[in-house]
Amino acid sequence: MSHRQILVTERDRVTIEKRIGLITGGVNEDSWESVRHLHDELDGATVICDNQMPDDVVTMNSSVVLLDMDTGSERLCTLVYPGYFSGAPDRVSVLAPLGTSLLGACIGAEIEYDSSTKGHKRVKVMDILYQPEAAGHPL
Repeated sequence: MSHRQILVTERDRVTIEKRIGLITGGVNEDSWESVRHLHDELDGATVICDNQMPDDVVTMNSSVVLLDMDTGSERLCTLVYPGYFSGAPDRVSVLAPLGTSLLGACIGAEIEYDSSTKGHKRVKVMDILYQPEAAGHPL
């Protein structure tokens, strides 16, 4: 499986890996496809400091505008850590297929992912309305 090269902050990488460990109990990660996929993405990531993150890259807690390439509709969503997904339609867990695909994506990136409820989907990152690093709010 080929992996894309993503940029993540050290803080995001450490926090996500800790949460993966909590979710999986440190064993049998392979039983959860989304966890394995995210773990693989993080293994191949280029890790940089918060203040070096370009402002056109989706990081954790970024709010982004996505264009559905099939319907032409736009939606706003915020990429959140596992456990911060309150079921709100505007929050996407980094463990969801869309969330994993969003992490490290740049404005203008076209993303393909498989949704368990909607099948194969294609979206484009139109804008990043809020990125914690750019706003001086790394979490």
